[in-house]
Amino acid sequence: MIGPKIKMSLQQYTDVADGALGFTRTWATVRSIRGALLSMSGTRMERYGRLYPDVTHVFWCDYQKDITVTERDRFTYGTRIFNVLSMDDVAEKGQFLRFILKEVK
Repeated sequence: MIGPKIKMSLQQYTDVADGALGFTRTWATVRSIRGALLSMSGTRMERYGRLYPDVTHVFWCDYQKDITVTERDRFTYGTRIFNVLSMDDVAEKGQFLRFILKEVK
């Protein structure tokens, strides 16, 4: 894998009752994943006919068998937050996962 490996936290949100008949969104860490975070600043990415104009980073990691990631999830690295734009199994061989991310400023 390209670049030094870091540990990113995968977070998924849950709605928690706020006691006033409403809900508050809270983020819970599901797991930590080691991989390489690459900057893609200023890059437009097209994948399967869909354009991702706001890509800031790509996170590569070893394939995770028991992981389910959607576009509603996010990664954190320290105080930095990255929304998941897309995820794919590169070459569909079960070796690596690629996450297309947008850093939240």
